[in-house]
Amino acid sequence: MGTEELPKLRHSQFLSLQELAEAFHAELEALNDQSFQKLPGSRRSVFLETEQHELMRLPERRYEYAHFKQAKAGFDYHVALDKAHYYSVPYQYAGKQVLIRWTSTTVEIFCEGERIATHVKSTDPRKRFVTEPSHMPESHRAVADWSPERFISWAAKTGIKTTEYITSLLERREHPEQAFRTCAGILRIASTVTNERMEETCTLAMAQNIYSYTYFAQLLERSKTKEPVIHENLRGKDYFKEAGHD
Repeated sequence: MGTEELPKLRHSQFLSLQELAEAFHAELEALNDQSFQKLPGSRRSVFLETEQHELMRLPERRYEYAHFKQAKAGFDYHVALDKAHYYSVPYQYAGKQVLIRWTSTTVEIFCEGERIATHVKSTDPRKRFVTEPSHMPESHRAVADWSPERFISWAAKTGIKTTEYITSLLERREHPEQAFRTCAGILRIASTVTNERMEETCTLAMAQNIYSYTYFAQLLERSKTKEPVIHENLRGKDYFKEAGHD
């Protein structure tokens, strides 16, 4: 904008950036239509006659800055974009090196120059795993609707301690999906006993560091007689003697 137009806005007051932009745009339009002093036409007419037809078409999509990183697809056919989100690839690519390209809206995954997966970028911290059902082997699709939230909600129907136990079980695994079958088995037991007994057993399980279906079932059965459950995570007095901690 020329210096002759600046005084028109210099002493104006604007209550928002939008108001300033609108005023600036109006002055800019007037300037483009203003006739040259020593030449025929105006800025707009010169543009339309000599420049417009030389311009290339704008891209159909706006440019987005992209990030790249190398990663390895896990055995669960998911790649880690960060510590909070994992994205699936076709299960045949499990264990292979891939290249992840992501923008503010999209995650793309490539293997040997071929794009093998595209996802909408997740911004939900509660949705750690973004899985395309077609990437899953048939044996996994039957449990595709399982989620940490579903198991926690299921546990909450029994009580607070059951909810704490199931939440802890999910958090102990690198990927929550690895605990789904264990959670399902334990929560099915809850339908065969009273809520009070299930709550007591979950409290004991957390105290004794028991986080497997087999040992939990033993604990539930032995809780009637208060017998201890022996498992590999318990360290008795002999362990400390051997380690020299007497």
